[in-house]
Amino acid sequence: DVGTNTGAILCSVHDVLAHGFGIDINPYLVRIAAAMAKSLGTDKLEFQATAFEDLPGDSRFDAVLSLANHSTYDENTKQSIEDYFARCARHCEPGGILIFESHPPAIEDADQLARSIAALEQHFEVEERFMTPLTGFLDKDRTCVIARRREDEGQSKKA
Repeated sequence: DVGTNTGAILCSVHDVLAHGFGIDINPYLVRIAAAMAKSLGTDKLEFQATAFEDLPGDSRFDAVLSLANHSTYDENTKQSIEDYFARCARHCEPGGILIFESHPPAIEDADQLARSIAALEQHFEVEERFMTPLTGFLDKDRTCVIARRREDEGQSKKA
């Protein structure tokens, strides 16, 4: 879970995971995530305070969650959108799933979203694309994508 925040998503599905790993740049939020996992009595969740760019390249997962973390308005992201999705592919097992959520249109306009989706599609096959049914200002009209990492990713391209 890239940008796990307080780990709420991983904690909410911990009972169906073999192992969950969340990272966030904010060590305070990571401590909260670890405390939440401990309160659930699970040892299947791991949280680390690090930037996604600094995550070692050999970590591989069956699924990568990228929920509005592909770019940041506070400019904490040091990589291009193309590098971001290449890194997502590098950390996703061949055939694994990427779950992507855009920023709201007020933050990520249609051109920026198109660039993000194009960068994602360099490494993943889109299986489903939909809009969130939420109505709040920052939740309304977000695009969600479920995509599968290409089996040949990394053989023909470097991720």
